[in-house]
Amino acid sequence: MKKIMMPLFGLVVAGLAACETMPESGAGSTPAIQHGTVSSLKDLVGARGRDGEDQMVNRGYTWARTDKSGGSAYSYWREKGSGNCVSVRTSEGRYKSIVYTPGSDCQDR
Repeated sequence: MKKIMMPLFGLVVAGLAACETMPESGAGSTPAIQHGTVSSLKDLVGARGRDGEDQMVNRGYTWARTDKSGGSAYSYWREKGSGNCVSVRTSEGRYKSIVYTPGSDCQDR
């Protein structure tokens, strides 16, 4: 039994680690943290910060707040329609990543 359970456990753990979840639909729903770029914004990765901000506004996102940590700034934006929260990491003046993040990240602190 132990010989079967250990490989099975390893497969389950590997499968869970590889899972990528999409945001739920509905206003204000909180997507599970997703590893990867928000597909509708992937063209902004590499953009200069100011240009990216203009594009975010043009695409209907509402800025919520910005935090700084190390050499990066993390801006949180509310997605129009769904209300989901998106995190934009900026480093060296350019957008480095854009991912879904828990809705609580878009609240004032």
